[in-house]
Amino acid sequence: METNKLWQAGYSRVPNALSKTLMCEKKAQAMGVYMWLLSNAARTDMTIGRSTVQRGQVLLSKAAAAKELGLSYHQMRSTIDALSEAGLLTASMATTERGSMSIITICNFDCYNGFYDFTATAPVTPQVTPPSTPTVTLAVSPLKDKEHKETQKETKEEKDTIATSDLTSWMLSQTDWAAAFMHNHGITLDALTLAIQAFQVHLQSGGTMTKTKSDALQHFSSWHARRRAAQQADEQRRAEAAEREQLRLAERRNQQELIKQQRRQEDATRQQRICNDLITKARQGDSLAQEALRKYGMQW
Repeated sequence: METNKLWQAGYSRVPNALSKTLMCEKKAQAMGVYMWLLSNAARTDMTIGRSTVQRGQVLLSKAAAAKELGLSYHQMRSTIDALSEAGLLTASMATTERGSMSIITICNFDCYNGFYDFTATAPVTPQVTPPSTPTVTLAVSPLKDKEHKETQKETKEEKDTIATSDLTSWMLSQTDWAAAFMHNHGITLDALTLAIQAFQVHLQSGGTMTKTKSDALQHFSSWHARRRAAQQADEQRRAEAAEREQLRLAERRNQQELIKQQRRQEDATRQQRICNDLITKARQGDSLAQEALRKYGMQW
């Protein structure tokens, strides 16, 4: 009897190829979120507060839903994005009197959902025209203070957060900032692009996968200043090292030249001493000394 009550509350069909449709890395997480959305989607048009939610839709705060599922806000948001890319749902934002809420519309909801008819031999599916994505502004009854704060935080983070993999294209799209930065630092657009790409690699290697837009520009400016200062210090060290090497080579050449001069002087002194000895011996009648002096054309 308890089982019958569960079936009477409705059921959701899941195709066997659903997991193959999901191309995200965390398929189990994506399927869990998708099943949660299916089970919480409106089965009929209903009114929540002063708002009408159509069949196959879920009106939710991503922060509150993430908390209920034991996920972080970023995990919840990335999973909904993956399900949307897979064509399983569409997501849009609606402005309410207490902030922004997410409207999740399950695509082909009637193909997934049905009710069990215990008078028949098989479950039957009601024929209902699929709803269109709402484009109207909804008015929602007042939320609790805690949920309201989470909703405001969600809205702010969605508007201001950017993936680090998209930093280069986004920062270069800020044309006024880019022009001022190039002018202040005297660099070209190519140099700025290379610097932003290096900054992006620096963040990702440190495990930073997302960045708030308001902080990205300030962080890049301070990082670029430290990087430029380090490069200038390194260039100065290399220049000083090169200067010291030039001085060392010049000193070595001077020493080698001094040694050569000393050797030439010693050779000249030794030759002069030999000549003087030969002249002395030749004057004393030494025939060998006389013959040596004649050979070199010297007189004694």
